Amino acid sequence: MMRLLSVMFLAATVAIPKTCTIGTGGSGSGSNGGSGYLGVPFFLQQCTLCCGQASIQGWAAYDGNFPNQQQIGSYIGATPSQGASQAQILQGILHFTGNRDANLTYFDGGLFYSQEITSINGRVPVLVFVEGALHSGIIDGGSWSYDDNSGYYVWDTVQFNDPFYGPDQTYVAASWTGTDNTQHIISGSATASAQDNYNTYGGAVRLRGASGHQPLPY
Repeated sequence: MMRLLSVMFLAATVAIPKTCTIGTGGSGSGSNGGSGYLGVPFFLQQCTLCCGQASIQGWAAYDGNFPNQQQIGSYIGATPSQGASQAQILQGILHFTGNRDANLTYFDGGLFYSQEITSINGRVPVLVFVEGALHSGIIDGGSWSYDDNSGYYVWDTVQFNDPFYGPDQTYVAASWTGTDNTQHIISGSATASAQDNYNTYGGAVRLRGASGHQPLPY
């Protein structure tokens, strides 16, 4: 479920290491690995169509605010039978979290995933819409390694707080785009260096799980 995202996470961690919790011993076959995790609080969705409220609740708690899903749903106008739109969920992020420059961004190639990784590296959560924008959750980190055989940085896994399946669901990097991740709500200030990260590192990274670590499908 986290293919290109995990790819670009390396770009951010290299570019601004002072903001990221990077350790050693990534899950790949090479050396110089690392990982970065935010520790966003996890909340199960309390109704079938409440993934948006649960995602907002996790981000809000990360920022020190603790509304419940009923309060969130009431504020954004969500209902148990119809759920919430992307615009309503954005409204909830702007109101309940400490983030005031969040915006809804649509897929535009590798830069889209570089934004996600740059934000995580800056310790700011990202709310991701997956499965054709029918479901949402929070990216909580990932792991990478340096492949000694190919000479490339390789993204191995990404952690995803899924309000339906559970916290920190681990996805092999090459399966991320298979979730139809084409929209996300993300901080503008937290992604200011995303273009530079993409320009600098994009062509030097490969996906764990892709056959032969093939080039990214930009």
